Amino acid sequence: MVYLSLQRQNFRSIQMEVDLKTDTEIELESTFSFNVNYNDDDSGCIAELKQTVQQKSNPAEFNIVVDCRGQFACEGIVSDETKKEAHVMAYALLFPYVQNMIARLVVDAGLPPLMLGMAKMDVDDIAITKNS
Repeated sequence: MVYLSLQRQNFRSIQMEVDLKTDTEIELESTFSFNVNYNDDDSGCIAELKQTVQQKSNPAEFNIVVDCRGQFACEGIVSDETKKEAHVMAYALLFPYVQNMIARLVVDAGLPPLMLGMAKMDVDDIAITKNS
């Protein structure tokens, strides 16, 4: 059984641009990238989640990019299959920090609250690549 413990997390960068007219209604899109790198003995890993939220038709009017990194202690990683399980767990543990940061940024900018949903990850869709 795979077990991950978040040791620390930090925001590597936070960018926000808002140039909206009063009472403007916008349609947002949200995308993300997520990568996990394991140390040589698989006892730890570093995960990086980069989340982007932007206005669909004109990203220059509204966009947020948050880049968050988490350091994890890992147990039970014995194969590529268990790495895939750990990948999903790391995302589930790191995402709430990014979700909260984006929600706070939006409200602090005087905009209506925004709560991002977590992406659904399937272990069958995760590719494991070896670092050279």
